[in-house]
Amino acid sequence: MKKLWLLLGVIVLSFALVSCGGDDGPTPPDEKKVDLELAETFISLAKDKEIYLTTVGQADIDIVQNILETATELIEDEDFVRDHMLTANEVNNGSIVFMVTGTSGKGLGAASTDVGAETNRAKAFADKAKAGDITLIVLHVGGEARRGSMSDPVLNAACPGADLMLVVEDGDKDNLFTNFNKNEGIPLYLFSKATKMVPAFAKLFE
Repeated sequence: MKKLWLLLGVIVLSFALVSCGGDDGPTPPDEKKVDLELAETFISLAKDKEIYLTTVGQADIDIVQNILETATELIEDEDFVRDHMLTANEVNNGSIVFMVTGTSGKGLGAASTDVGAETNRAKAFADKAKAGDITLIVLHVGGEARRGSMSDPVLNAACPGADLMLVVEDGDKDNLFTNFNKNEGIPLYLFSKATKMVPAFAKLFE
């Protein structure tokens, strides 16, 4: 009889565990959506505008220049200004600034600048964009390698003024860009790799 009661107890306990368990922990959050088309709001945003391309942090901007030229008919020196040390004061009102973010120690040294100066330069662009004088598009194409203690102060200065953020997903593992999107309403598009941004750039110039 004791064995029968023991068997029944085991069965009841098993059912109880299944009903309140079988639980592998909290449901994982939705995966981030990548490589999406830009919303209609951004179509033609850069069309017929004066275009500037710069970097804050002195990361390589050749990748973004190649995307820009591939997606459009723009040619450097003829149709847009490329300047690693561009300042907000040098940008005409009504212009579009493509700002490549991500700090490179080698780049900082070559440009004779530092993280503090780059952070201040980024903030000046952000302030000008917040005032409605320019449109600021913040780009991060270097992935996780262009994040960290050198890059993040610059990003935290630039992103609050962005009208749009285009980011390679690997650079948002800690949700820095996602949090700017959620908490401050800064539009964000994530991409699996930098070359996937070409259609987005094309839309901006339609």
